[in-house]
Amino acid sequence: MTTYVIDHFSGDQHFVIKEELLTPREKEVVSLLRKGINRHTIAKHLSISEATLKTHIKNIMRKR
Repeated sequence: MTTYVIDHFSGDQHFVIKEELLTPREKEVVSLLRKGINRHTIAKHLSISEATLKTHIKNIMRKR
C-alpha cells in the first residue's frame, strides 16, 4: 500500500487530500511521502515504528 500512496502523493493531480482533516502528524507524513522518502526512513525520522506509520497512512487514505 505504501508504494501506491507514494505514487499518488508525488504527483497525481487526481489524488486530493483534504488537508484540513489531517492531524499535524499526518501532515508531516504526507509531506515526507510527497518528497519520495521511503517508509523506513520516514518512521526513523519521526521516531515512530513502521506499524505506526502504516496506521497514519491508512488514516490519511480514509480522509481523501
